[in-house]
Amino acid sequence: MRLEAIAELPDDWDGESSPGADPCLIRSALELLARIQAVSDTAVPVPDVCPVAGGGFQLEWECGSKSLEIEFLTANRLGFLTEDELSQGRIVKSGEYPTARLQETLALVEWLVQE
Repeated sequence: MRLEAIAELPDDWDGESSPGADPCLIRSALELLARIQAVSDTAVPVPDVCPVAGGGFQLEWECGSKSLEIEFLTANRLGFLTEDELSQGRIVKSGEYPTARLQETLALVEWLVQE
């Protein structure tokens, strides 16, 4: 799904009373993706976009054994989840941080695309 499709979801899109996506979150995501592309030293794959309950959405990437999810919690706050399948087992990390801390998002994306 693309951000444009997320923006058009009606209220109650999931049958569980979730609102449609907040336009502020859509703008925040578009700005973040543009900034990542502008400053990243590597080609960043296009993410899948998935709606989440409560009017939010997340960006999802998979590269080899790694996956990254970035959820737009508010216009100013992101949540993340990383997973890596290694020979010794699966490593999962998660957390939250302010949207303005672009370096944290860049570090997550660089981790995803590095071999």
